[in-house]
Amino acid sequence: MEPHEEFESLCGNLWIEDADIHWSPAETGHRVQVELVGAPEDCRLVMSAPDRPWPSGQISLIWKGVRVRGFDLYGPAHPYRGKKVATPHRQFFTANGEPRPEAVDLGAEGIESLGDALRWFLDWCGIEWRFRWQDPPTQPPMAGTKQTRAMRKARANRKRR
Repeated sequence: MEPHEEFESLCGNLWIEDADIHWSPAETGHRVQVELVGAPEDCRLVMSAPDRPWPSGQISLIWKGVRVRGFDLYGPAHPYRGKKVATPHRQFFTANGEPRPEAVDLGAEGIESLGDALRWFLDWCGIEWRFRWQDPPTQPPMAGTKQTRAMRKARANRKRR
């Protein structure tokens, strides 16, 4: 049985333990890895939060070494049947085993933060939410907000000195 088929047979019976998540520093931001209860030992949820404005981040469901489901909030478009699917998009395997990206409208789905994105992703994957969300330690504010304008102004003033 292929990893995506095994996942599909168990989805709806998986959850993540009730605990705090702990972000670890990564090369370009932070990352968290969480084990799935009800899944084989080598299956996990991996989430990365780069040090860049929202929307950014990536959520992956790794099943026996294969990314069976994914949610990319930024990054390159993925080709599919001669077209490119821009981010944000989700990725999954079709019933015949073909990897497929599909655009996601963040506004229509009510996704305004990485925490919202994770909740949406877990619901889509049929994984029960049993842990406490904690924002990544250094994810910067959304572009275009008063806070980001103030940060740019302060940076420009420092450069003039």
